[in-house]
Amino acid sequence: MNVFRDLYVNADTEQMAAVVAEMEQAMPEGWARDTTAEARTHAFPFITRRVNYCFTCKSEKLRPAAMLILAQKNSGTFYISNIIPISRHQLEHVEYNSILEDFYERVFKPYADKSKLTYSLTGADAGLERWMDKPTAELLRAFSSSANRGTGASHPSDRERWNAFMLAAHRTKSEFDPATLARWLVEEENWSPEIAEQLALEYESGRGLLTHALSH
Repeated sequence: MNVFRDLYVNADTEQMAAVVAEMEQAMPEGWARDTTAEARTHAFPFITRRVNYCFTCKSEKLRPAAMLILAQKNSGTFYISNIIPISRHQLEHVEYNSILEDFYERVFKPYADKSKLTYSLTGADAGLERWMDKPTAELLRAFSSSANRGTGASHPSDRERWNAFMLAAHRTKSEFDPATLARWLVEEENWSPEIAEQLALEYESGRGLLTHALSH
């Protein structure tokens, strides 16, 4: 399934500041550092303890104009926290990844390599195992392959398999979110969008109920 790519950088505050300063001195055409946007992010008290760098790219061919945020995740890690389109509501996965890849190749990588930073760029395609362990993924696949596509998890046998998946996802602290579940059901398993959305809502409420019940 096509997913948003992530860029993670192992760097402390001083290392990243030095790399960004070098990047800013030789930005490729179409890219610029946006210090005004950076100042706005630090206007909020809950963000001030973190460092954020903002970069903008102009619209070019199929690439829309956008702002990319390189944020401090913790004391030793920075990551791309978001890419925000400037003149539209949202980006498709391909557009988001295209902007990130351009930033990675032309803006970030040359100076990160020069400073000997370590970093990782995740793939654009991912299986269920990106968000959960293999046994939990197999429970979801078992439900999807055998369930009645018209009724979701209504049949007792389907409900049993569905509940087994949700319980496993909760126990293993899976980060699989409802929106990604709905996309997976539609794009990979050919479920109807209506039933997929219904299952995603059930998954969200089920995980919430399990969290509440097992914490008391």
